[in-house]
Amino acid sequence: IRTVWIILHELGRIYLPVNKDWRLAARRCGALTGLDEEDVAKHWGADLLEKLKTDIHTSPPPTREAPEDVEYTASRERVFPHLCDSSEILDTESIAEALGRVDPAWKAVTKQLGEGKNVLVVGHQLSLAAFIAHMEGLSQREANALLSIPRGCPLIYKFDRGPNGRIVLRQPSQSGMAETRKRCEAYLAEESRERDRGTLPV
Repeated sequence: IRTVWIILHELGRIYLPVNKDWRLAARRCGALTGLDEEDVAKHWGADLLEKLKTDIHTSPPPTREAPEDVEYTASRERVFPHLCDSSEILDTESIAEALGRVDPAWKAVTKQLGEGKNVLVVGHQLSLAAFIAHMEGLSQREANALLSIPRGCPLIYKFDRGPNGRIVLRQPSQSGMAETRKRCEAYLAEESRERDRGTLPV
């Protein structure tokens, strides 16, 4: 949410409406919330850690199984009550479930695109990977590979209206994920050059 505020402020467009959607939030990690990989391996073993990385259908342990020596503060009640019914939010999600919950948000965006609007989408890395998968026709497994996209890297997609009235990606990428990473790398390289020239605040 703060990222949207910063972007709109820099663009001089703070008056534009902002629609909040809980589906763009981070994956629900249950008992693993707030833990780094070392802690996960310590409490649940390296096998589970590896499976969570490679199997998109494996869910983290539920919150009730969190180790007693790990402090956990549930954010469900604090963040989401005004955005959705609490029954919609899972305690723990597999990558596939987290990618799938973005579908309604994507449909809302396509509706606005169909009205000829420019849409700024700001979300967690996983939810943005799901958006890219929708736009570029990628599978969930390919979307999972997109989680290596650098954070804070703006991507611009342009759309046209197809002959059947559907919104279609203009000049769709032939290489999908490779093209997406290429755009990110080019942006970060230019940012680095500007910083070296002293034209970009550190």
